[in-house]
Amino acid sequence: MIYLDNAATTLQKPPCVGQAMLDALEHAGNPGRGAHEPTLHAARIVYHARETLATLLHAESPDCIAFTANVTQALNTALCGLVRPGDHVITTVCEHNSVLRPLYRLREQGAEVSFVEVDDTGRLRYEQFEKFLRPNTRLVVVTHASNVTGNLTDLAFVSTFAKKHGLTLVVDAAQTAGARPIDVQALGVDVLCFTGHKALLGPQGTGGLYVRPGLTIAPLVVGGSGIHSFDETHPSQMPTALEAGTLNVPGLAGLGAGVEWILSQGVEALHEKETALTRLFYEKIVHAPGVKIYGSFDETDRAPIVSLNFGGEDAACAADILWEDYGICVRAGAHCAPLIHKALGTVEQGERAPFRITDDRCADWAIRKIADERSEYDRLKALADEQIAAINEKVAAARKRMENGTSYLTSCLADFFATVPHKETKTTEKYRLLSGTLTFKKGTTKTKLDETKLVPWLKANGYGELVKVEESTRWADLKKLLSYTGDIATLTETGEIVDGVTVYETPGIFTVDV
Repeated sequence: MIYLDNAATTLQKPPCVGQAMLDALEHAGNPGRGAHEPTLHAARIVYHARETLATLLHAESPDCIAFTANVTQALNTALCGLVRPGDHVITTVCEHNSVLRPLYRLREQGAEVSFVEVDDTGRLRYEQFEKFLRPNTRLVVVTHASNVTGNLTDLAFVSTFAKKHGLTLVVDAAQTAGARPIDVQALGVDVLCFTGHKALLGPQGTGGLYVRPGLTIAPLVVGGSGIHSFDETHPSQMPTALEAGTLNVPGLAGLGAGVEWILSQGVEALHEKETALTRLFYEKIVHAPGVKIYGSFDETDRAPIVSLNFGGEDAACAADILWEDYGICVRAGAHCAPLIHKALGTVEQGERAPFRITDDRCADWAIRKIADERSEYDRLKALADEQIAAINEKVAAARKRMENGTSYLTSCLADFFATVPHKETKTTEKYRLLSGTLTFKKGTTKTKLDETKLVPWLKANGYGELVKVEESTRWADLKKLLSYTGDIATLTETGEIVDGVTVYETPGIFTVDV
């Protein structure tokens, strides 16, 4: 397998990531919820993750780092915590839905949004930032690198623009945190949102945000904090202000280990290696017949992302062929960034539209796919049938062993039960032990009616009122008049034997409840 989908999630992690997570699962308690060693160990794990990220991002202190479940939650926290109805936000068409959808919801609540456009290569038209400026502009939010084109945003330019006009700058660093050097202080970033499972080499379910000291963000979620528990409002100091509830300690253990590994290797060195590999791939494929590459490769500094199409081929079909025939993992589709696809004109080809066969090559692939699927089904069906037969044999043998073993032991327990004093009720006898309870359910008296004999007898002996219209007995009323001697039913008042009523005893049932 050749895995080329790291922009979605990194698959190969350093061994230390999994080891750290396992250690946390085995030894970590709930951070901030006690003073015993397991909870102190958990607190150290969380602080280590904050500290390593603060070092990586050149943050003022570890307290500037707040953790979330992912970068989507981090962006929602930042945007919903900073933007109010009537505020104007400047963003770009390069943004992921993690930025776009919170902004669309805020727009419905009264905020305003403007989108900086791109040129044919996906590069931002930076002159539009000043063009879109309004008196009520409060915030600028930009992706550091497009997950579609790999083009970098000139954060120095955007930061200068934001500071010039007193705007808050929020950066989506999902594709760059860990993949390239980032200095939030030097860049003048107010909020930087990151995910753990991509270039930071941590597990899925981890992420967070850097918040500049002095900037207050209204929390997205409030609740348990481990401190100030009697206050009616959530604590306002960072990082607790943005971290309600129990953190994902095993995940943060893995994230901290991943970032520590990056720091040990040198983020600059890793960036140079990825850049070289990206450039090599680009140069090998750029002149291939029919290949169209998106994004600008004039700049040497870009994210290690290459997006392309094979002529007019359906992107989903091409991705399927790469995986099925060559074991190459790539991402096809809209990449959760609809506006950049519209700008580049790749909506129809990039979307997973209904499959279409356009030439012999694609048709041959479809035929091979059908044959492979049928063959795989037949293989699995035969394997399943074989395994089911073997399992059924094992189940039958196990049932036989169980019945033989338990029946003998049950009989032994019944013998023991008869020798010990036990609690008795009208219907049961019980003897409780540490491992379970021995129970004897007493037998009951049962009757069986022969209506062909009983109904004529009742009529002949003056009890016709006990016969229903449909020639059946009103048994509930008759039962009150009866007494039983052996297998004979008699009228209690007269002692007459009642025809059509058979009396028998059901055996008691002994059970072992465990």
